[in-house]
Amino acid sequence: MEMNKHCNDVIKKIKIATGHVLKYARAFKQKGEMHYRQQATLTIWKAIVHVHSTTNSILLTSAQQIQRVQDALDESLVECMGLTDGPILQTALNADCGLLPTRLHQAIELCSLHAKLLAVDQNRPAAQIHKTLISEPSTHTASLTENMRCAHITLNAIHLWGVPPNPPETDIE
Repeated sequence: MEMNKHCNDVIKKIKIATGHVLKYARAFKQKGEMHYRQQATLTIWKAIVHVHSTTNSILLTSAQQIQRVQDALDESLVECMGLTDGPILQTALNADCGLLPTRLHQAIELCSLHAKLLAVDQNRPAAQIHKTLISEPSTHTASLTENMRCAHITLNAIHLWGVPPNPPETDIE
């Protein structure tokens, strides 16, 4: 699937999910349960809207796509919480709600995928392909491997690039 089309699909799903959250928020308002409305709306928003960003962030390939998804999330959250719009407000609202920027969430997901590929049995095809791609990064600049390397840089964890994770130590006696 072309990644711009994928990005458009993610944004479309965010907008549809926002409509569902607004229906739930109106239902809370009509029942008079206002003291829980903001927290309940945020919880529902995270489950219905934010999940589209978190599950699809690894497939976004450009900074422009990531920013478009982030903007859609910001607009959705502001609309669902019934607040006014503005860049400073959106940053503060994301921080107050404990939401990571899409760029950082993508970096975490890519680093996690990298660790999983290094930890898997090295005889498996996915591990062998990953090992080949890591050994020749200059030939794959627009690939998932390069995105994983850049994610390590974003998270200031480049020292972990190519290093298999240590298995947990067990104290079995």
